[in-house]
Amino acid sequence: MLYANGFIKGLGLTDSYVVWQVNGRSVALVSMSLSVAKGLGQNHVSMIEPYEAASGQAVPTLEAIESRRRRPSISRGAHSEG
Repeated sequence: MLYANGFIKGLGLTDSYVVWQVNGRSVALVSMSLSVAKGLGQNHVSMIEPYEAASGQAVPTLEAIESRRRRPSISRGAHSEG
């Protein structure tokens, strides 16, 4: 069994790869044909969509989580003078 909470992806002319990560540490490399990669991605999206519909909440992507984490925080009580 393999657990991952991150990944790095890459693409060649005829294949692609995914490096699975746990807390930023690479733990596995999977190479696959472009057809398998495309099918895998589409299959996962179609698997998650019913979950989102049933829960009423969208599952955020890693990119969305990272962008929220990088936003500067606004201090409470701060004001501008003008």
